[in-house]
Amino acid sequence: MVSVLIGAAPGPNWERGEELVRRSSRISSYAGDEFIRGVHAYYFGIAAVTRFIQPWVFMAVTTLVVAVLYWRDFHSPTLWAIRGDRPAPQGAGVSG
Repeated sequence: MVSVLIGAAPGPNWERGEELVRRSSRISSYAGDEFIRGVHAYYFGIAAVTRFIQPWVFMAVTTLVVAVLYWRDFHSPTLWAIRGDRPAPQGAGVSG
């Protein structure tokens, strides 16, 4: 969707360019949010299937899914790179 918006954008001399950038970034943000919701639903769907095996397995897998999603959302190296909180690990492909 975002690539279509970028491809359809007029040239750099368009008088409403800032408005287009603002709207396109909002659409990109919405698309990212929906993608993350879909990934979360997929993970919880996998956990839900285990309900047919045993209730304790269901609870354990659901807890594992919550832990993995929490880690990915709040403690991942990608988040650290975005925030600039921690230096890149050795061999991460970052030169400098």
